Amino acid sequence: MREGVLLGFMYGYKINDEYNYLTKGTNKKIYYRIFTDPEQIDEMAIIKLLDESKNLLDLHFNPDVSKFGLTAWTDFDKIVKKGYYHAIEVLSKMSLEEINKFREEA
Repeated sequence: MREGVLLGFMYGYKINDEYNYLTKGTNKKIYYRIFTDPEQIDEMAIIKLLDESKNLLDLHFNPDVSKFGLTAWTDFDKIVKKGYYHAIEVLSKMSLEEINKFREEA
C-alpha cells in the first residue's frame, strides 16, 4: 500500500460483512478496506463492522479520548495516562481468576 488509510480486521472472516464492504485478500483470515479518498468512507458500514468485531474481543479497553484530536501529538503523554487509568479501572472490576486468563505461563 503506497497511499491511503487501511482499516483491517485480523479475524475478518469471523465478522458478518453482509454488504461485502471489506476486501478478502490472499490471506483467508484478514479482511480490509483501503481508503484513498474521504468520500469512500461509509460511516454506518464501519460502525456496524466495529460493533460486530467487539463480540470477538477477549478484553476491551475504550478510554474516552474524545477531547483530543487525531493530530494532538503534543498531548501524547496525557492520552497515554488516560489509557493507563482506564485500564486500571477496567481491570479492577475483574476477579483475579479472570485476569489470570490473560497471563502467559512463565
